[in-house]
Amino acid sequence: MSKQAKSALPQVKLSGVMNPDDAAFAAQIGITHIGCVFYENSARNIIDPAQAKQLFAAAGKGVTSVLEFRGVNAKRILEICKQTGCRNVQVAGINEAEALALQKEKLNVSRVYELNASTQLLPLQKPEASAKAPSLLTLATTGTELTFPWEVLGELAPTFTFIGGGVRPENVRALLTHTPWGINLCGGVERRPGELDHARLEMLFEPLNELR
Repeated sequence: MSKQAKSALPQVKLSGVMNPDDAAFAAQIGITHIGCVFYENSARNIIDPAQAKQLFAAAGKGVTSVLEFRGVNAKRILEICKQTGCRNVQVAGINEAEALALQKEKLNVSRVYELNASTQLLPLQKPEASAKAPSLLTLATTGTELTFPWEVLGELAPTFTFIGGGVRPENVRALLTHTPWGINLCGGVERRPGELDHARLEMLFEPLNELR
């Protein structure tokens, strides 16, 4: 797995956005990617693709739009991509054959790798991630007090990879010591699922801005 240069500033993806005002604020603060969730068992589930399109528009053209799917088949994913105009998808809970089928349709397909909190080894990413299709390393089980085991990242985290799993203002400095290519945010900067806490997002960006 390739490593990134130490001088690189991390990309920041905010997942589970449901409100246009939150999307606009996050873009103003400095997020680089915005993710809309399509997973019926999630409290952040976007039911109507038109809503995702509205959220992406609120974030603006300078922010990369990502449709995040779990357990959704390739046919439905393609339909939602056409309805939203988004070509960037993050997939979990589908088989690799379907992921490859999406790639053949010229979509940028990002894979999700879920680890246990006690893991001691990083997974082999296959196919390798890229800037257009970055991977996500996160926890298999989420919770307010759970965090990704940063120590397995080493001094330089894998390039083209977002690190998620409980990232919040209180622990982001510890993550930054591993020089992540990207950081995935969700519950750690929310008031409740799908509702961004603007003050907490600003707090999280304080150590990021110090890197500039």
